[in-house]
Amino acid sequence: MSQTQTDQALRDQVLALAGICQSVALVDSIARTGNAEPEAFEACLKSLFSFSSQSPIEAYGSVASLELGLRKLHDLLTGTRSVSDRELVRYIIGITHLQKQLEKTP
Repeated sequence: MSQTQTDQALRDQVLALAGICQSVALVDSIARTGNAEPEAFEACLKSLFSFSSQSPIEAYGSVASLELGLRKLHDLLTGTRSVSDRELVRYIIGITHLQKQLEKTP
């Protein structure tokens, strides 16, 4: 695999993780306040119906559509977390665990 392909694969992984963070942040926001950021919400809805996407950008529309998720991911990784971010981490772990369980089932 060339350096460019490796860089693209890493970028796709980061954007996919940002997508998970964004989805979890939106669920948390809707549960707590009944509101969600419209652009972020639309991007997540779009990704649900994007069955043949080859990359997170195709699924979510653009990097800008993942701004909320990228901010949350940055906050989680740099330690600038709020109290509610503990719940987000629990949700993310739960989602990734569920994904692994679903992957085992044909």
